[in-house]
Amino acid sequence: MRFVVIVVIAAVAEGLQSFLGSRKHWILGGLVPLAFLVYTVWYGIFHKADMNGSTVVDFILIFAGLLAIWFLARADCQKKKKQELEKMEAQDLKRK
Repeated sequence: MRFVVIVVIAAVAEGLQSFLGSRKHWILGGLVPLAFLVYTVWYGIFHKADMNGSTVVDFILIFAGLLAIWFLARADCQKKKKQELEKMEAQDLKRK
């Protein structure tokens, strides 16, 4: 059961990150990695006994994954914006 909960939380976080990262305001995509970073610092302060090398590596990999999703969503958003602009320019040239 715990595994299912972790998978659902990860899927929701990934979907939210992808959605926020592709919005017009680029800073929205930084909310999930920032929240995760705050959680990691909080966890490190209050659960020092549980922090070992494996846990730190896990946190770093998750944070890197969230940043990667953010950057990929931004690149996709920029690509779509560029295609839309090119389409508008082509329509303007047709009218002339």
